[in-house]
Amino acid sequence: MACSLKVPTLIGAMMNYCESTRIRNPVILSGCADYLAKNARSLPAGAIVSIFVPFGSLYFQPPGPISGRFWKSLEDAVAYRFLQLKPNEALDVLLAFIHLERHPVRFAEKVFRAGFLDRLFHRRNLRSLDASKTKLRLFDAAMTLECPQYAGPMIPREERPGNPDCRDARLKRIVNRIHPHLVKLAGRHYVVSKTIFLGQLPSVEFYAIDAFIYPRFGPSPSQAFSLEKQHRNLSIAVLVHLPEHFCRNSSQLMGPQVTKKRHFRKLGLRVMSLDFQTLEKIIAEPLAVARYLEERFLATEEGM
Repeated sequence: MACSLKVPTLIGAMMNYCESTRIRNPVILSGCADYLAKNARSLPAGAIVSIFVPFGSLYFQPPGPISGRFWKSLEDAVAYRFLQLKPNEALDVLLAFIHLERHPVRFAEKVFRAGFLDRLFHRRNLRSLDASKTKLRLFDAAMTLECPQYAGPMIPREERPGNPDCRDARLKRIVNRIHPHLVKLAGRHYVVSKTIFLGQLPSVEFYAIDAFIYPRFGPSPSQAFSLEKQHRNLSIAVLVHLPEHFCRNSSQLMGPQVTKKRHFRKLGLRVMSLDFQTLEKIIAEPLAVARYLEERFLATEEGM
């Protein structure tokens, strides 16, 4: 009995270590995915959280042979244990589903029940309360954008703009340095703004755009962008990725960054990805910066 209790704790510790160190080792993660596929229904709520959430953070899809069993077993286990999950943990689990491009619509009604919300917001610590509200907004925005079966948005859009001052100082510094290059690259018919929050999305750090290139005579970023075909791919979200945005020793972005890019593309934006470390190395060489930005501009991902 003691041995069986230790196994999920060990697997959870292994997954938490991989998540905290950003190690995306396919052998380790595949083994943990197989364990979860076989045992999810019998695991306590806390073990489900500690084992599954890192899959979303590391953007690791279970291998094909076990994928069906993995998701069926996991969804059944979450449904069975949902009331035993702490509200913040429940949202972490649902956001991990979203990072892995799964839409947990069967749990949406549970999230917006009065009892769940009372438990979620029953916090004395203001920072923890703000973090809980942010997770709920992210879940609502993601489901509204990606899941046709979801009856959202459930949360009214806040009128207050996002706060650019809360941004990472490294991002603000490098964007200030490359802004003149982006203006030249965009041309006179486009505006290049820094630290933008779009009208359709929650004004939270997760959805901040480092630089935004949009038509001079088009809608402002704070307005809702049209999803009509003729208006798509006219604007570009420029994202600068810090070292911690990537899995360790890899070009693979972490799950939240993959989700962020996907959501911007769902809104019809093109996405231009820049590597912070590359920019840091060449920032004192204007010609190298111009070449790099032009190269990344040509590799811009189209809106969906």
